[in-house]
Amino acid sequence: MSIEDCRHTVLLQLMYDAIGPRRAAAHINQHALTGCATTGHIRGKGKVTCLNTFMAAGPSVISAIINLGLGDEPSTEVTDYDGCEAFLCVLFCPQRVKVSQAKEIRWLQFKQLKADQGVDKLPPTPGAWAEHIRRARLQANIWSQDIILDPVIPDPLTLGWKEEDGKLMPVLSIAPDCVLQLVKCACGVSRQSSVKCTRRKHKLDCTELCHCDGEEDVCANRPTSSLPSEDDECNKVHLNYVKCIV
Repeated sequence: MSIEDCRHTVLLQLMYDAIGPRRAAAHINQHALTGCATTGHIRGKGKVTCLNTFMAAGPSVISAIINLGLGDEPSTEVTDYDGCEAFLCVLFCPQRVKVSQAKEIRWLQFKQLKADQGVDKLPPTPGAWAEHIRRARLQANIWSQDIILDPVIPDPLTLGWKEEDGKLMPVLSIAPDCVLQLVKCACGVSRQSSVKCTRRKHKLDCTELCHCDGEEDVCANRPTSSLPSEDDECNKVHLNYVKCIV
């Protein structure tokens, strides 16, 4: 079979008309944001899921993705960074739940973790999202200059990369080790459920990190204050986790 026999024509105009000019302009940047060879993939989220989320995204998110490749650094104050973060959060949101910030979706899913599940099941931390968006911005910026003879390439060391032994390595921002030591309960069905409460077994009050949220009408193992005492080493772990996600 010759090369000519393997060739076929793809009518791009039909695709362009189907998704519209705004999504067409954002589509290549969406590919960088949801994972390509230089930005890494989002674990558990395939390209079909990402594309469906992209097609359902609102105008503000589409504008943010279009702007992804503009400039040297994503702004943390205007829509380009916030819109990209909101788009990534939607990938992890349960149905009928609207969350636009990484810390909120981590908090929501942390409280839903089962006893045999670790924090590795949670979405990335806000810091990890920030570095991922920077790497996506670098790639989008390069792609935006694909017809320029001498493109100006931003410094990768300012956009999610670091140099180790002469090689570029992604900057990683993960939750601290204290997260792995968290003790939280699964009570929350009724006041009587606290009898089997894990934190009660460890002689600790329930907190807002538990499934019961430490609420008066739900849990009989309530704390004496809104946050656990810093005098207790185990409670310090809870406090540290609260600090690391906000």
